[in-house]
Amino acid sequence: MNQSKLSDKYFTDVFKDCKELKINGYTNGGVYFIYPYLPIATSVRVYCDMTTDGGGWTVFQHRRDGSVDFYLFWDNYKKGFGEPDGEYWLGNDHLHQLTSLGTSDFYVRLEKFTGGWAYAKYNNFSVADESDGYRMRLKVGSYQGNAGDSIESDGTTNTNGFKFSISDIDNDVASASCAVARKGAWWYKECTWANLNGIYGNGSCAAAGNCNFLYSLTNSFNGIKTSFMMVRRA
Repeated sequence: MNQSKLSDKYFTDVFKDCKELKINGYTNGGVYFIYPYLPIATSVRVYCDMTTDGGGWTVFQHRRDGSVDFYLFWDNYKKGFGEPDGEYWLGNDHLHQLTSLGTSDFYVRLEKFTGGWAYAKYNNFSVADESDGYRMRLKVGSYQGNAGDSIESDGTTNTNGFKFSISDIDNDVASASCAVARKGAWWYKECTWANLNGIYGNGSCAAAGNCNFLYSLTNSFNGIKTSFMMVRRA
């Protein structure tokens, strides 16, 4: 990271997130550099969705064809991987910083293999820093959408308030690692109804419940063809 500070004269030329880009006239969706660590001059390359629900969304996860392996390790998810013009995970450090800029909304946009798009939206979304395991929180009862609520669902599948887990660091409360069982990375409690970083596909992986699924969307462990996970300051 470039830890130098930007002088005040450059502040009008750089923006902290995709919402600031949208407000300042950038209306085309695509890849941009943002500066969420201002006044530290750390640039982050992201994909901005400028049309969904008013636009200005910073995409932190995108999957569309299985070309990028998402069954990786803690350090990969910490720093990010893939490319924002394709499949990618932005990085948990960057995601924490983005949700530290102000009260944020969380938007999940999904396409089924059988066709059709759906969404789930939540308010007051935040991700803690690494010292707290990138714990995810969102406003209780704030779900909106037509994809169903597989994130703040009841009982053992409610992941609101839980830490991030991956195969090499198990932060869930199950007797065995959910990340290993689901072949994914998520804010697991006792496993989950959401596993969008699981194995990509709609085939044999469904039998083991380790596809990239959102259970409430398909009432099954079948994978999702396309997913976008996005954040925007309210």
